[in-house]
Amino acid sequence: MMSFRDTPSFSHSILGHQAWNSAVVSHPQYSFLQSYEWGEFQKKCGRNVIRYCSRGSGGFINAAQVLSHPLPLSSWYGYCPRGPLVYKKDATRFIEFLSAEMREQGALFVRLEPYAAPPSVPGIVQTSPIQPADIWVVDISQSEESLLSSMRPKTRYNFGVSQKKGVSLQVIASVNDRRYAHTLSSFIAMLSHTAGRHRFRLHPAEYYREMIDFFMQSTDETAHRISLRLYTAYHGTTAIAAIAVLYFGKIATYLHGGSNYEYRDLMAPYALHVQAMKDAAALGFTLYDMGGIAHSDDPRDPWQGITRFKKGFSGYPLRYPGTFDIVFNSFFYSAYSKFRRIHSRLRSSMDRT
Repeated sequence: MMSFRDTPSFSHSILGHQAWNSAVVSHPQYSFLQSYEWGEFQKKCGRNVIRYCSRGSGGFINAAQVLSHPLPLSSWYGYCPRGPLVYKKDATRFIEFLSAEMREQGALFVRLEPYAAPPSVPGIVQTSPIQPADIWVVDISQSEESLLSSMRPKTRYNFGVSQKKGVSLQVIASVNDRRYAHTLSSFIAMLSHTAGRHRFRLHPAEYYREMIDFFMQSTDETAHRISLRLYTAYHGTTAIAAIAVLYFGKIATYLHGGSNYEYRDLMAPYALHVQAMKDAAALGFTLYDMGGIAHSDDPRDPWQGITRFKKGFSGYPLRYPGTFDIVFNSFFYSAYSKFRRIHSRLRSSMDRT
């Protein structure tokens, strides 16, 4: 049962686990990044987590889960991934409240990723994105026959290739599964090899190990609780591709994946995603979030290849307005921004070499 103090109208969250998640999934474009469990996992990673909420227009709940991120000289900023989740009539007041709270807490700035364009509050500037501005989602509430027939011919063909060439699948849904430890190690190894092949950066391996372990602890895939499954494709006894799928609300999210390049002709990723979609639909989920895609049709965009792959499964794009910082100290923020640009260029240069 949700309850709020009568005053003030905005507050630190006094919602419990289930009530918070229920409030989050009531919004039109929610994400697991605002789930209660994601905040608890971030605490395990050493971050402070503060949840804010208010009773908004029509009895809806405005919500923001903010994570602390350290900066040099003992400073820090607040990050609200895929949030705040606010209704249009409440947006200005809630974001002003959130800004005042973050300033009082001593943050250098607060970073927001709203699902709708934010109001023009003092100190707000658009910045480089953290989460992708464009994602691809597939409607899995349709029948299995309709889902497959809506996919692009090339995707259906490649899925058929995986079937004909004997790709088999394994699903791990619990840490108590005797195959769990080996499967997890195999998944992290393929994720690492794929990152090296495509030159993108990962967290340390232990981060993924702890994350998967944390979210697979729960086997309750109902009642707005989070859970996770590992899907692995095999050719004989050799693991050749794997994906991690996270479940929250009515959305199944393709979280991470990797593959063995030597077996690329077996088209295992197609088999993995089709099976994950079918399983999620059977569990009552309605959307399959395939994650980020290219922001434009520029053929030079390095995301074009993965974008073609994802779009082959049918579906539609969801576009976010971008990432915004509300700045409380312009001098230190300017220094931080210069450092971020230099650091980004250095990382790009290292990746090219």
